[in-house]
Amino acid sequence: MEGYKGRENGIHIVQVPEETYGIVMEIFEPMARRINQLPSKVLNI
Repeated sequence: MEGYKGRENGIHIVQVPEETYGIVMEIFEPMARRINQLPSKVLNI
């Protein structure tokens, strides 16, 4: 998940509180995984 890793690193650079980082990751990690799976689902149609 190369694109996702860049966003994760960007959040750490901003230096948000660890609790906020955890909440953001809970929300965006599943979304990023689904987005990364989209090309394979589209090609399998």
